[in-house]
Amino acid sequence: MHTGARAYRASALAGIPFGDFSDDYLFDQHANHAHLTQAQSDGSAHATAAPGQLLSGCALPRVSDGAKVDLGELLSAPVTTLVIFGTYPADFNMIEYAQKVRHYWPQLKAKGVDSGLIVVNGSPDSCKRLAEILDLPADVELLSDEAGEAGRRSR
Repeated sequence: MHTGARAYRASALAGIPFGDFSDDYLFDQHANHAHLTQAQSDGSAHATAAPGQLLSGCALPRVSDGAKVDLGELLSAPVTTLVIFGTYPADFNMIEYAQKVRHYWPQLKAKGVDSGLIVVNGSPDSCKRLAEILDLPADVELLSDEAGEAGRRSR
């Protein structure tokens, strides 16, 4: 399973209904969502925690202005936010997800998505370049997570 080079325990994968997921680029997101929401037999505390709780205190620089923002606070806001935990700015999968966001952004907004957030494992400059090359909408925020802290916390 390719989900941005994340590693999972066999016990975590055993309960995920892979056959129920779409057979396209959304597969990875379905798998990640199922992993975060299923009751874990190993008793991991974050299995049922809200994303805002999981990522509270995870301060990352916003690419547009360099300001450090608390990812947990962003995800706890009373709005519907599309969040993508990406890979590296030059990674094919990261580029493909960002292209899909750009393409479907008007439809997502029409369906009630209030904000977009892409967490990228790269420097602010490389993330900014990714946004420029792909002409991402200005209301889709990119956060630079060079150390991969957010991804590790969400496992």
